[in-house]
Amino acid sequence: MSNRPIGQRWCGGQPMNRAKKEELKRYHEARKGLTPEEIAAVDAREAAEKAFDRDAQRMHRRLFPEEYDFYGDEIVDVKLRAQGINPMSAEYIARTDARRAALGFAGYMAKNDSRPDNTMGWVRQMMLDGRRDELERLCQRFEDTKVET
Repeated sequence: MSNRPIGQRWCGGQPMNRAKKEELKRYHEARKGLTPEEIAAVDAREAAEKAFDRDAQRMHRRLFPEEYDFYGDEIVDVKLRAQGINPMSAEYIARTDARRAALGFAGYMAKNDSRPDNTMGWVRQMMLDGRRDELERLCQRFEDTKVET
C-alpha cells in the first residue's frame, strides 16, 4: 500500500504543484476528442512552439544580457533597482546603452526615451522573419567586444 496522501497526483515520483496540475489539465483539454494522429500533430506543434520560445529566449539573453542582470543582484542592488537606479557601473551602462542604441532601442532603464524598448518582441519577430543568421552575427559582434561588469 502506498503512503501517498489520498487524492494527490504524482508526477515523476514527486507530488504535483498547482502549476503542473493546471498544465496537465490544459494538455488533456486540448486533446479531448482528437484522434491519435491529431494528438500527434498538436504535440508536434506545441513542441515546435516550445523550441522556438527557448531559442528566442537564448538569443535575447545573448543580445540583451542587461535585462537578466537582476538575477545576480544582492539585496542592496534590489533596493536600488526598486528606486529606478541601475546599480551597474557607469562604464557598463554606457556600453549597454551604446549597444542598444546601435540596434535602435532605448537605453536600459532609460526614462523619457522615445525609442522602442520591446527587445524580446523584436528578437521574436526577427526569428519569425527568418533572420536568425543576422541575429547570430549581431550576437557574435557584441560578444566579441563584451567586457565584464
